[in-house]
Amino acid sequence: EVDLKSGGWEVVWSEKSPHGHLVSSFVSPEEVKRNSATLEAGRFFMYHRVWTRETLASERERRLRIQGEVAEKLKDRDAYFEKLEDEDENLGSKVMSYAKAAKSMNDYRSSGYEESLFIPLYDDQVLKLNEQCIVSTRGIVYKMNKGEAEKIGDSRVESLRTK
Repeated sequence: EVDLKSGGWEVVWSEKSPHGHLVSSFVSPEEVKRNSATLEAGRFFMYHRVWTRETLASERERRLRIQGEVAEKLKDRDAYFEKLEDEDENLGSKVMSYAKAAKSMNDYRSSGYEESLFIPLYDDQVLKLNEQCIVSTRGIVYKMNKGEAEKIGDSRVESLRTK
């Protein structure tokens, strides 16, 4: 057990984002080791995404839509790659298939899929902060290193104690 010092937290909302950020900060007065993980002495931060009930519902719908679109793009890509491997296809057809496969991958990369994976689909992946705010149980732990955030691990919150 470690007595963390100088704890604090803040919820930050951005007008350009459907979610906010619950950022908490603590100072560990000593190095802590558990299994193969080490938390160095010093200040560290935990970051979890926060939504209102309405924005989380909307984002869940968006994630499901994106997943469906991505599944189609990857299916198309695989079909184009099959044509590339088909010995009966002529060179012009193979060039077109390669271009279409590359476009499918570009569409995938710009789809927002990777970012959408941070949207919790199920209620057991979130906790209620209050009547309007929901926080993700998954987050990251990081420290600042020469002015840059450096990820040092993942965090999981199992419960919240409120006043």
